[in-house]
Amino acid sequence: MKKNRVLFLSDFTIDNLSNLFKKEPFCSEYDVLDNPKGSIISNLLNLNYENINFCIVWAQPQSIVPDLKEHQESIGSLLKLVDHYTNLLKTTSKKVGVLIVPIWTNSPYQRGLGINDLREKGLSRKIIEMNHRLIQNLSDESNIYLLDTNRWLSMIGPRSYSSKLWYRSKVLFNNEFLKKAFEEILSVFNATTGKSKKILFVDLDNTLWGGILGDDGIDNLRLGGHDEIGEAFIDFQKSLLNLRKRGIILAIVSKNNEDIALKAIEEHPAMILKKDDFSSWRINWEDKAKNIIDILNELNLGSNSAVFIDDSPTERLRVQQAIPEVLVPELPKNPMDYDNFLNNLDCFDAIEETNEDSMRAKMYQQESQRKISMDGLSSMSDWIDSLNIQIKVSALNKANLKRAGQLLNKTNQMNLSTRRLVENDFMKFSEDHNVSVLTMNVKDQFGDYGLTGILSMQEKGDILEIQDYVLSCRVLGRAVEDSMIYIAFLHALKCKSKEIHFPFIRTEKNNPCFLFFKQSEMEYKENGNIFSWNMNKKFEHRESIIIEYDD
Repeated sequence: MKKNRVLFLSDFTIDNLSNLFKKEPFCSEYDVLDNPKGSIISNLLNLNYENINFCIVWAQPQSIVPDLKEHQESIGSLLKLVDHYTNLLKTTSKKVGVLIVPIWTNSPYQRGLGINDLREKGLSRKIIEMNHRLIQNLSDESNIYLLDTNRWLSMIGPRSYSSKLWYRSKVLFNNEFLKKAFEEILSVFNATTGKSKKILFVDLDNTLWGGILGDDGIDNLRLGGHDEIGEAFIDFQKSLLNLRKRGIILAIVSKNNEDIALKAIEEHPAMILKKDDFSSWRINWEDKAKNIIDILNELNLGSNSAVFIDDSPTERLRVQQAIPEVLVPELPKNPMDYDNFLNNLDCFDAIEETNEDSMRAKMYQQESQRKISMDGLSSMSDWIDSLNIQIKVSALNKANLKRAGQLLNKTNQMNLSTRRLVENDFMKFSEDHNVSVLTMNVKDQFGDYGLTGILSMQEKGDILEIQDYVLSCRVLGRAVEDSMIYIAFLHALKCKSKEIHFPFIRTEKNNPCFLFFKQSEMEYKENGNIFSWNMNKKFEHRESIIIEYDD
């Protein structure tokens, strides 16, 4: 697997941070380059950034405003220096995949002008204004991520800074602070390479509410009211609802009586989450690990996309052992800590919310309606025809880049090569005059699946080579996969290609893609691991599926 190349630029010694990415298990995935010498500004101006996937630029405020402490001119003159710096960052962002910029902090030991430090000449005021301008200038840049160092400072406290470390080795922050920086930077890496979690499984008793429903009854559950535990469960549910609005799928796995549990969810007056907020549930007395696997299969999701929250250490251990790829965090013992615990999880971080994210829960509910519609139909082919599927084909553009990037980086099963590209690199690739990148938006009579397919095609002489063939599992088994080959066939006709090549790169998870192509009418060249279609032969397309091209 090709490693992601990582570069750290800093005006203080940052080796203790970069070295964390050189250790197992991260060293197999990231190639951390040696930190270059020289000032931040000169490196931004002169460094060669070729093939850098992630660049972290961490400057002290004094590097941007050299006489910051003594700076007596207006705030406006100070902000001009910040503008110059952000212009350099914008230029650098066009040369790298992702640019990460921690904002500026002020040492807690520096009081500046004391009680007047928030007035115009105060040091704290200057850093606040500089950060505001930094955020203002860079917040609309799609591949620049600003990290809140002040939050890390508030968690670690004054010991984040060490005068001895600074004077001895120019280390600005201690290792505990840098560990927080590492976790946050890793979250950006994971989000931009499609490793964010998609589904959260939750228990009910003493997890969504206080008490045991079967013993205490609906009326005696601790939820809301003038009760510190009840209030804590309300806040926890509100945070779960916020995750759902961000596109995280919620599902219930609970040992309970289903009828009574669903009645409690719908009828308890303080309940924030309702039945419609959950895309699926297994409320029974069976093994929770089995129930989780059943729901994942039902929703066509991998176990590595799942998180399981349960107050019982026994149930957590069972799921950890049975399904190691599921993330099972240690829930705090005190329910009053649940909300902070949930909001501190970084596994749900995403690049940016898309329409598909916000509609994901609704899409999975529509999927249940589709499965019900299969009843009474004699064959799978009849069912596909009954769906009235429509595919809208669009070129990759700024409007659909975020969602296309998500799909490219998150999809494992129906993915020809499983190559991963950050947004900038994907767009650059699409701009080559021999390359065409098409996206597929799919809908049927039950609803809109959203952007669920990608075809990247490159002309190589009289061969049309497919670089990316990516299809979301949401539409797998509905003949959309065949329609995508037909779209490639039409493009090959336009290019007057003699053959279409689908080079297959095998991974642990894309065997469904291999089996689909193997069962197709394509010729398989085993020595090159390439599926090919000779353009002398017509590719038949299912008439019930309508294909439209965006103007």
